[in-house]
Amino acid sequence: IFVALRNEGEYAGAEVIQVYVGAINPSLARPLKELKAFKKVWLEPHGCNNNVVLEINAGDAIEFYDDETESWSLESGGYKIFVGTSSRDIIKTEVFQVVDSLQKL
Repeated sequence: IFVALRNEGEYAGAEVIQVYVGAINPSLARPLKELKAFKKVWLEPHGCNNNVVLEINAGDAIEFYDDETESWSLESGGYKIFVGTSSRDIIKTEVFQVVDSLQKL
């Protein structure tokens, strides 16, 4: 996931970019957003840019532990990726679809 940051302020500072993933209509109760990656970056002042790349494994991002089957599962359906500076300060969202569900042993 690629994020472009720009510091418009007079002072240098740090920011933490966070990536969350959430199932849109899960079959089991799950959190709305789960933190999957984050990175702290330093931003110089006066309009300096910093490009951030966060890598997440697609399978790991959507898998969940199913207590009934006592195994890790991937569920088909819609998912959202949330990018922000916290779970409450979301800057961008994208939706993706998983076509087939798989079971990871």
